[in-house]
Amino acid sequence: MSGLILDGKALSQAIEADLSVRVQKIKERNAGRSAILATILVGDDPASATYVKMKGAACRRVGMESLKVVMPEATTTVELLAKIDELNADTDVQGILLQHPVPRQIDERACFERIALAKDVDGVTMLGFGRMAMGEPAYGSATPAGIMRLLAHYKIPLEGRHAVVIGRSPILGKPVSLMLLNVNATVTICHSKPSVFPSWCTLPISSSARWASRSSSRGPGSATARWSSMPATTRAMSATWSFPQSSTGARRTRPFRAASVP
Repeated sequence: MSGLILDGKALSQAIEADLSVRVQKIKERNAGRSAILATILVGDDPASATYVKMKGAACRRVGMESLKVVMPEATTTVELLAKIDELNADTDVQGILLQHPVPRQIDERACFERIALAKDVDGVTMLGFGRMAMGEPAYGSATPAGIMRLLAHYKIPLEGRHAVVIGRSPILGKPVSLMLLNVNATVTICHSKPSVFPSWCTLPISSSARWASRSSSRGPGSATARWSSMPATTRAMSATWSFPQSSTGARRTRPFRAASVP
């Protein structure tokens, strides 16, 4: 059986086409006014600036407005909280994204929690996370939600499968684990503390189940996955994620392995 390519770029283009139609209908109902996404960038981290720029470009592609808020590196927690309060009170702003990470002197968690639940489109508040975990309507964390959308689009069966999540970060490992649990997968989380990983975290990878990494004009890095039929007792996948070139001009890669056992 030939492999299945999970093409995230093609799916994103289809989603944007659908969003463009929906945004236009919203404009027609609201005298030409569209939803506004506010992005907050604190400091001058180049990677964060790139991500904020990408979010603004995505808004423009679907016909939405983007409000870019840039604050200096020396911003305090109190000042950032005040800006979030201002955006919460702005009825024209429908979503707020606080770009992570913020400078060290800022209490990032307190600032995330200040975002109104209805405007927490990145799923960063504890209340939003809790609602997602309980299967209630909420915005999910962006990357985990994208993963689940991609798997659903390609009708990858998850119910009853054993999903191994490597990592437990609050913006990826933890939320994707709960999203998988909510669709009835059996989830195991591996992290950095165990001295020995279980054997199924290091299963040999079939040459036919591989990820082909390729560059993309849409973002800092992208990956294309190949899934294929494997022995009945084990299904595995491996990945190499491709990132922008380093200062030396060499392309950096980060290996990742995960296993799925029925």
